[in-house]
Amino acid sequence: LASVPANGLSPLWSNFLCVLVPLTVNFKVIGPDHPIMVSAGQDALLPCHLFPNTSAQEMEVRWYRSKFSEPVHLYQNEKDQAEQQIPNYQGRTELLKDGIVDGSVVLRIRNITPSDHGQFICFFRSHSFYEEATLELKVTGQMSPLNVTPHCRLHRDRQLLARGLPGKAPSRPGQFVYLPRLQLWPIAAPTGRGSPSKANGGCGKGGQHIPQAAPLPAAPIGLGQ
Repeated sequence: LASVPANGLSPLWSNFLCVLVPLTVNFKVIGPDHPIMVSAGQDALLPCHLFPNTSAQEMEVRWYRSKFSEPVHLYQNEKDQAEQQIPNYQGRTELLKDGIVDGSVVLRIRNITPSDHGQFICFFRSHSFYEEATLELKVTGQMSPLNVTPHCRLHRDRQLLARGLPGKAPSRPGQFVYLPRLQLWPIAAPTGRGSPSKANGGCGKGGQHIPQAAPLPAAPIGLGQ
């Protein structure tokens, strides 16, 4: 008869126990080794992946900048958590998950502005391990006004028809500058009935918002009738 080891287990069962011991799966998060260059007004694609290839479908995937608690985008419990995004990125991001079963994801950020310039951190967390990588986004290109909205409207004989609110803030702070009308050079623009008027006269101390963060040249100022 075969002898039984002192621990009461045969060599065969000992082998099975070794196989059943759970192992912690470690991984690295890999991002581009160079800055990602994107022109203002365009979309940015920020890729990162796990090495070795490991499914991230059940992991937490978090993109953030300076504060972990302020996610640019958060994927958790196998779905995107849009309500936890910081306001600057709500409605602007999308996590592309075509390769998530292999540990590869891409964050799309729409309508890049100068405030997006800088570092983004890609963070993965499993049940027993977490790791992150830092990516750098560089916003390039000279941004020009997309259009100019008059602060006031003039009749063709230059009589004031309506005046806007001089202190009204734009809908997207940080992407606009406020300039007095008298700093704008004269420009002819249609009034709505085909007659030209000077855009830089007759409005006194009025002002207007000029969007800076736009990729297209400025459009003519339409003074209206």
